[in-house]
Amino acid sequence: FHRYATDPNWQTPHFEKMLYNQALLIRLYLAAHTIKSNPYYLRVVEQTLNFVLSQMHAPQGGFYASLDADTEDKEGSYYLWTLEDFKQAVDKKGININFASQLFDVDKYGEIDQGNVLSLSQSFEESAADNKMSLPQFMQGVDKIRQYLMQTRQLRQKPLADEKIIMGWNGLMISALVQSSRYFSASKNYLAPAIKAANHIWLTMQINMSQAKSQKNNQSWYRIQFKGINSKSAQLQDYAYFLQALIDLYDVTQEDIWLKRSQHIVDIMHSLFWDKAHGGFFQSPIDENTPMPIRLKSAFDKTLPAANAIAAQSLLRLNKRTGEDKYKKDAMHIFSAFASDVYQTPSAYSGLHLAAHEQRYGQQQLPTFAANGNIHIDAKLYEKTSSLQLVIELKLKSNWHINAHQVLEKHLIPTQIKLTKDSIWEFENIVYPKAEKISLGFNDKPLALYQGDTKIIATLVPKKVNKKATKKQRLPHPNPQNPAIKLNLQACNDEICLLPEEFLLYPTPLKVENSPPLRNK
Repeated sequence: FHRYATDPNWQTPHFEKMLYNQALLIRLYLAAHTIKSNPYYLRVVEQTLNFVLSQMHAPQGGFYASLDADTEDKEGSYYLWTLEDFKQAVDKKGININFASQLFDVDKYGEIDQGNVLSLSQSFEESAADNKMSLPQFMQGVDKIRQYLMQTRQLRQKPLADEKIIMGWNGLMISALVQSSRYFSASKNYLAPAIKAANHIWLTMQINMSQAKSQKNNQSWYRIQFKGINSKSAQLQDYAYFLQALIDLYDVTQEDIWLKRSQHIVDIMHSLFWDKAHGGFFQSPIDENTPMPIRLKSAFDKTLPAANAIAAQSLLRLNKRTGEDKYKKDAMHIFSAFASDVYQTPSAYSGLHLAAHEQRYGQQQLPTFAANGNIHIDAKLYEKTSSLQLVIELKLKSNWHINAHQVLEKHLIPTQIKLTKDSIWEFENIVYPKAEKISLGFNDKPLALYQGDTKIIATLVPKKVNKKATKKQRLPHPNPQNPAIKLNLQACNDEICLLPEEFLLYPTPLKVENSPPLRNK
């Protein structure tokens, strides 16, 4: 993605490409696909990831800050196509020139000095229908044209890369890679570069006490690395985005090292940035060598989400993963610190609204956690021709259990899944695992329980338009929204039972060929 548009029709971009734009837009398209499955969204994600990994990936780990807009002293020349250049590039066997130029809206006038900015004039589905082609056949033609254009563009002078590795921006890209790894097969291997980048920042960008005597703690981080040389102390934004990335890594890998590192980063943030008097984080640490008359503190979203908002959300997630109340208390202090600002200008604080929504209604991004981090929850949808296969995975730590879906005593809370009231889907069947009947020390009668790794499997179909219609007469909803699933459970160990918990889950939609064997023990 280019940095921004320079015209009201969003046709002509400023041609610079920023790392943070790629990271945030990848996550946006993943979220859109989760709500309403669309292969085009995943296509955009995959193409953007492949671009970043091929053009902005530092060999030692980490990601470059940006690619320049200019080549040969002219903005955008690497990306512009005259009609003649375009025809020469795609004048290959099997390619219709008129089809190609119409598809990418190329003419002799162009947008900049007869140079065309390639863009799609309509959706792939509309173009395929206009050309009387099936969508797969049409997409093959599109990809051929793109391949020929890329081969020609590779011969041009490439824009220079700004090879700075910026801690915070890398945090955003690590999160994008980690979240993407859930949507694609393991062969895409998007998790490995995320882990490599996180380790690179952790191991090579630290400031030790001997290097920075002014720091009151014994560890902090540099903000920038350029050709192996570190400079400038990291700001709140860098720590907040990197903290978010470490939590994402823990959620997907379930390796404790990432959780421990997350907690360590929070300790450093507290030491360097926390406002003890009024709550919230200052944007910069105290610099005893160059004291500032005012330390700024803001939760205002600008080009990037506000660091205080990301910090509040991350603190809430640490509370859910560790059970430590101090994290939630700090998040609530952040909300209090900026409450009056949010009230006066609510539209400027989207990030803080999202964090507050998560505090009130729970985390909806998957994976998530129950029982103070002792239960890992994930949910996936496998799309079939006329139905969806839902798989909810619960991984309980040793000594923890939840009640089965059918309890043996009325006062117990069963583990159940439901659909939201406005859902256009309905369950055709639900298969809960077989319960274990276990006697615990605090109860004379045996209980029906789930322990260890547990799967709930269900098939969902569109609701019948006519309740009396047969299954064959069922009408699929046009462009259906993916279902949201309510999960209720109560977790206990040998000593205590926690309060019942309810989760609203938006399962990750996956292709059916990635489906595991859908069986329950």
